[in-house]
Amino acid sequence: MSGQRKGAGARLPKCAFCRTSRDMECGQLLVSDSQKVAAHHKCMLFSSALVTSPSDSDNIGGFSIEDVKKEIKRGNKLMCSSCHRPGATIGCDVKTCRRTYHYYCAVKDKAQIKENPSQGIYLVYCRKHRDTSPEDLQEEDEGVANDSDASPPQSRSRGRLEKGRGKVTSRGQSEESRSTSSQAAEEESSSNRDRSPIRASPGDGGQRCGFCHAGEEENETRGMLHTDNSKKVAAHYKCMLFSSGTVQLTTTSRAEFGNFDVKTVIQEIKRGKRM
Repeated sequence: MSGQRKGAGARLPKCAFCRTSRDMECGQLLVSDSQKVAAHHKCMLFSSALVTSPSDSDNIGGFSIEDVKKEIKRGNKLMCSSCHRPGATIGCDVKTCRRTYHYYCAVKDKAQIKENPSQGIYLVYCRKHRDTSPEDLQEEDEGVANDSDASPPQSRSRGRLEKGRGKVTSRGQSEESRSTSSQAAEEESSSNRDRSPIRASPGDGGQRCGFCHAGEEENETRGMLHTDNSKKVAAHYKCMLFSSGTVQLTTTSRAEFGNFDVKTVIQEIKRGKRM
């Protein structure tokens, strides 16, 4: 059977999402029959783009191995809001929030974890939104729907029900009838997360990082927010530092953008938009 835990005497691989072997916090570490995919059960249950598979074959923890591989690949481009490392496929369930986590980091950051296996509900609210009332969430969702510049609604599905039943989104919609093509489109929408090179929140007039979309309020954890008005780009230092395609300069002649080549940064932001 796929998704079984390896024997106690064998060396356990690390989870492809959180890169650890924390069974206590993250649930059972599951390994595919081919031994090529390993992931914690909760790291998969709470991942934004994973939907359970009705097939008993070629799955791990109730999820299609191919879907898990796609989610792992998507996570490699998403930095955790807490530890600033890749693999953060768990997003805050407030649509306008850009925080993403590993499961363990969400718990450590005091995010609110809502889990109801009988209803297929697996939701995460970051520490900023953990005490948000349902009424406030509804108003915020309506505000996003009325904003003509808002990105398309993201799938907020989580977890799984019993065998043969689909997951339920945070809006209570069944996903049994979702086609493979529509699932791929929603996964792409979730991974894009509106990565425009520069962005300002409505009414605040402030510039936003082209990678994480946060402003200067995150400077303490993500480094200084560097801006270039002439090229209409803004980015945090650590977002550039940990981005795989951004090259840091060693000369001082172009140190005005955190020692990074502005053109390279813009290209990397555009590359992320396609991920």
